[in-house]
Amino acid sequence: MTVLVFVMAGLATYRLARFSIKDDGPFNVFGRWRALCGVVDGVEPKAGSMADLVTCSRCATVWAAIAISAILLLYPDWSLFVILPLSLAAIGIFLSDLETWASK
Repeated sequence: MTVLVFVMAGLATYRLARFSIKDDGPFNVFGRWRALCGVVDGVEPKAGSMADLVTCSRCATVWAAIAISAILLLYPDWSLFVILPLSLAAIGIFLSDLETWASK
């Protein structure tokens, strides 16, 4: 694994975890997933519940890292088709957040 692929996998992990925690994603896939797991906006999930698992940033990052690692190991020739868009989206989020922070 090259350093570039490693960095891209890290960014893809961040983006996938953020989808699980905060963003609704395309066609509200992750919003529906959170609702199915019992996440209610404005309500703190019970510790150890499925809602807690999908909204916990540390938990979601571990699950996302496992998914990205599995894709890299099982489909090395096709893995860039998954991690590249997620990596680019993560960079876009970082830049957007930086722009918001700088304008304050």
